[in-house]
Amino acid sequence: MHKSVYQRFAGDPVLLFDRIEPYRPANMEKHIEFTQYFGPDAGAAKPAPTPECVADDIEAKWEKAGYSDRL
Repeated sequence: MHKSVYQRFAGDPVLLFDRIEPYRPANMEKHIEFTQYFGPDAGAAKPAPTPECVADDIEAKWEKAGYSDRL
């Protein structure tokens, strides 16, 4: 999972067509690291303490390799 998905879940509400709501794609409801954002206790949800499914930080690798202008 790209790091930006974790940031979207933990961040402020986003524009969804014609309304502002928290970022909660239905297809992520069963994902092990995002289940806390769905259901009756979702209002008090916190990010997973130690995310296990974060994808490799490809942007940092490109910067380190000197390819940041190609991002």
